[in-house]
Amino acid sequence: MNHQHLLFLRTLAVAALLLPGLRASAATHDVTIVDFSFNPPSLSITAGDTVRWTNSDGVGHTSTSDTGVWGSPLLGQGGSFSRTFNSPGTFGYHCTPHPFMQGTIAVNAPQNQPPTVSLTAPSNNTVLGTPGTLKLQATASDTDGQVVRVEFFAGTSRLGVSVKEPFEMTTTLKPGPSSITAVAYDNQGGVTTSAAALVTVNAAERVAMGSIASAGADMSVNFLEGGGPFILQRSDDLFCGVWINDRIALTRTMTTAAGDPQRFLRVADLAEQESILLTTTLSGAAERPNPVTTSGTGSGLFRLNGNHLVFNITYSGLSAAANAAHIHGPAPASGTANVLINLGPFNAGGFGVAGTLAGEVILTAAQKQELLAGRTYVNIHTGTHSGGEIRGQIIPAAFQARLAGVYERPNRVNTPAKGFGAFVLAGDQLSFNIHYQGLTGPAISAHIHGPATVDQSIGVLIDLDSYKGAGFGASGTFVGTVTLTPAQLAAVVDGLTYVNIHTSAHQPGEIRGQILPHVTGVPLTAVLTGDAEKPNPVTTSATGSAMFMLEGRVLNFSLRYADLSGPAIGAHIHGPASSTGGAGVLVDLLPYVDGAFGTGGAIAGSIVLTDGQKADVLAGRTYVNIHTGANQPGEIRGQII
Repeated sequence: MNHQHLLFLRTLAVAALLLPGLRASAATHDVTIVDFSFNPPSLSITAGDTVRWTNSDGVGHTSTSDTGVWGSPLLGQGGSFSRTFNSPGTFGYHCTPHPFMQGTIAVNAPQNQPPTVSLTAPSNNTVLGTPGTLKLQATASDTDGQVVRVEFFAGTSRLGVSVKEPFEMTTTLKPGPSSITAVAYDNQGGVTTSAAALVTVNAAERVAMGSIASAGADMSVNFLEGGGPFILQRSDDLFCGVWINDRIALTRTMTTAAGDPQRFLRVADLAEQESILLTTTLSGAAERPNPVTTSGTGSGLFRLNGNHLVFNITYSGLSAAANAAHIHGPAPASGTANVLINLGPFNAGGFGVAGTLAGEVILTAAQKQELLAGRTYVNIHTGTHSGGEIRGQIIPAAFQARLAGVYERPNRVNTPAKGFGAFVLAGDQLSFNIHYQGLTGPAISAHIHGPATVDQSIGVLIDLDSYKGAGFGASGTFVGTVTLTPAQLAAVVDGLTYVNIHTSAHQPGEIRGQILPHVTGVPLTAVLTGDAEKPNPVTTSATGSAMFMLEGRVLNFSLRYADLSGPAIGAHIHGPASSTGGAGVLVDLLPYVDGAFGTGGAIAGSIVLTDGQKADVLAGRTYVNIHTGANQPGEIRGQII
């Protein structure tokens, strides 16, 4: 057999797999020519089948298409002719020497045979401990086509998809029972679901502090139970409530710097975090070791659910079409590292000078640890810049700063004043809502400073004067959004910025707080308008905005409103209700009003939610409503999302 013939046969084999009209097993149907007639005169077959005519008469006959599609030679007694019908339709035919002899072939489209699928792992009645990580495996086949993908489910929740053999993936299940199934899809739309396997994940004991011991100049911290990864947080003042992320690790023992003689530590189990938001901004200036001069830019948003990382990254303005893209790590913003995840399969069909990388990947425990620690980055490569043209560190979208005199440097300040700032970073846009209270006198200025560690002092990066609302006072708020320069963004990413509020009595600063990633907090927002009031929208020029940070059951909030038709007479968090419904009061915000109600003002503080209230907040079933005398049901309202 020559090479061309072999190539032809291989091509036919591939075509047979890809053409939906062809079946893996076709039939042959016989028509006998006898007594000057076709027997049977009408035949119904399936596309891909063959018809064979055999002449039993003592005279010659033909099988000739009425429309010229086929024509047999003259068949003598015992002669036969075969034709395969691949296209659906109705085909009339006759005998050329005897046109009164007629027949019909009806060719039907083949019925798709659905694929078969079997879940091979896990086995039924599997029991796991927290964090409930396991491999899912399935076998699938299709007799008349091919399996194009297998999706895995826990109940009705889609866990992930595998598009080629071996059909498998790794996932992490929540505590409790889960019914695991595999669903196979073929190239003709056939779908089959496997038998289910019951998997039960036993809930881990809540993480608890074990022991703290000296380890040379450092401290060794041991804790018990939990699923992990774990985050160790520290505070120099327990009553101030400032908790700073110190370490993230998979192990139950961590070493931390001893620091001041008085230091408080706590540990949080990130396995209990249902969803963590992360972000990145890509630029040539962020490339290391050599920054790149380019007009290329990019941004990305990420959501981490368990060990599932869902991402959407956009880029544009590259010097040439991208030829590769990856998530690298572990490395800080100043370093480089190897590839962790290849993003090429998620390039929407092809790279370009602009494009999108979107999809979902399953992280290993080690990859998840590095991601949450801010030690991973996205890098997009081009032929012009093979080492990378634009890069961006992946960091939590939620940041916080708790302000107190104890954090002033170089000299701590003894003051009852305190403050809290919630920040959300989306690309190079930093939104913030900062409130403060109890200063020794009216603030005279406020800034974001950097780059500096918690023990350093440095110049101003961003002046907060234009964001102070009604003006400086012994208490107040700063609300707004700023566009960060690459240098400012790098400082925020690396935890090297801080808020400082100055007074006449303490001109270097009375309260200060480092702006730090906060992976244990869930950021939420609300935009208040009259149009959002239900059931009757209100025509008003009033507006409001609020930022929230939910950590455990503690909800920190800072809200500002302006231009009401008259002084506010009440403000509440309501629920449960969607954006189109109404509900009763969950939380009265009166105790948290800064000063007194007015046509404009600020509301800020912290509350402890019940488990039910927390569930409603996370589900988007709560809203803020501000009431006035003219609009007692509410003048402006905003859903907390």
